[in-house]
Amino acid sequence: MRGDEFENDLVVLGGPKNNHVAEHILAHIPGIPLRVDQNLLFWEGEQYTGVVRDKKVLRDYGYVVRAPNPFASERRVVVIAGAHTYGTIAAARWMVESGGAREIPADVAVLVEAMVLDGGHVTRPKVIHRVAL
Repeated sequence: MRGDEFENDLVVLGGPKNNHVAEHILAHIPGIPLRVDQNLLFWEGEQYTGVVRDKKVLRDYGYVVRAPNPFASERRVVVIAGAHTYGTIAAARWMVESGGAREIPADVAVLVEAMVLDGGHVTRPKVIHRVAL
């Protein structure tokens, strides 16, 4: 992505492990209680990672960060990602089902948890942490 493209409204799907745009944006948003290291998510130091058994993800964690674009304050960014693909699905599901609720601040970071059923179905995500940014 060219530098000037960072100055737009952005929706970024996927986390820093495979998405350098997400890595760059998350590193520049102030006040996020979230840190991502590969498949590990840290919320204020507490570690979250998916539960995997026999190479199958059984539970996963995802996150949504919605904030002013750190490279153009009049623009917005939304990052939707997870510890694994299922966590990203859970975060996207939370965003669609609950992210627009009136009690959710415009600038927010959310960590969700969901179970992964046979066939890869991701259950309704449960909010683990939510903080206004």
